[in-house]
Parts: sequence; structure tokens; C-alpha cells
Amino acid sequence: MGMTHANYGRRIGAFLVDILFAIVPATVLLVVGLTLLIGTDNVGLGVMMLLLGGGWVLVGGIWNKIFREGRTGQSIGKSMCSIALVDSTSGQPIGPGKAFVRELLTSVLSAVTGGIFPIVDYLFPLWDSQHQRIIDKMVGTVVVSRG
Repeated sequence: MGMTHANYGRRIGAFLVDILFAIVPATVLLVVGLTLLIGTDNVGLGVMMLLLGGGWVLVGGIWNKIFREGRTGQSIGKSMCSIALVDSTSGQPIGPGKAFVRELLTSVLSAVTGGIFPIVDYLFPLWDSQHQRIIDKMVGTVVVSRG
């Protein structure tokens, strides 16, 4: 099929962009919300900002990593780094269902191993011949270069 596996630097770059996409807006909303709760009488607006901050992480993360990446193969970070998550056999985007399973398995294995799994998983492409994470091997995906 001729897929070129993405290098580790691009994968880390994409990961960092995706983290910033989720964390920066949420942090701003949470800080503003806490400031309103602590420093003013505007408790309702403060609570709303806190809920929006938490909601951003949840909804923004689901949209970016499950729906966007599942349908197109590219999260915001992967798009900026010119890489894509695809099915290791067909080379096509994996769809939201498989993207959900991939994220869920990562979270469950992280919880079961006390946070050890994601560390090993994110380092695994450094010594794997196909530059795959462990989770990629489990669900049949690979990250490839685009352009």
C-alpha cells in the first residue's frame, strides 16, 4: 500500500497541539470562573464559567479525537503536523466508533496500570519498526505522513 509511517517528532508535536487545544481554553474559563466565585458576588456566572471549562475539555476532546480524527484521520494536531491515523490494513480513516474504542482502551489501561500504560505506550514508537504505539497494535491502526 506504500504508507509512510509518521516520525516520532511529528507525533509528539501533534499530541502537544491537541493538548493545548483542550487545555488552554479550559484553563482560561476555569480561572475566570474561580475568580468570579472568589472575588465577586457573581456566583452564577462563576459557576457557568467553571462548567464551560469542564465542558470544553469533554466536548472539545470528544469532537477532536473521536469525531474529527475518526472521520478524517486527523485531529487538529495531526492536521497541523501533516500526519493521519488510519487503519493499518486499508489506509483509510478508522471512523468514530474505532476512534472511541482506541481512546477508551487507552483510558482503561491507564487506570488499571496506575498511569504506567500511557508512558510506555507513548514511548513505544521510539523502538517499534512501524513507529506504532501499543494501542495502535491492539486496534489495528498506524499513524502515517500526509504530504
